[in-house]
Amino acid sequence: MEFRCKRYKEKKLRYFIETTTGRCASCIFVSTKYSLFVSKEEWEKVREEREERELAVARLKV
Repeated sequence: MEFRCKRYKEKKLRYFIETTTGRCASCIFVSTKYSLFVSKEEWEKVREEREERELAVARLKV
């Protein structure tokens, strides 16, 4: 799942989300208007996908 705000799409920047706020780290740093907000449901889906991938990697290591 990919989340990118308008600023990142326009400037083709690498995207890093600050997980405590749900906003991109660079937008926070430069105090720019933010165009994307991720809902709790979307964050939950991201968390579940991450856990599934971590389990898959752990199984490969065994």
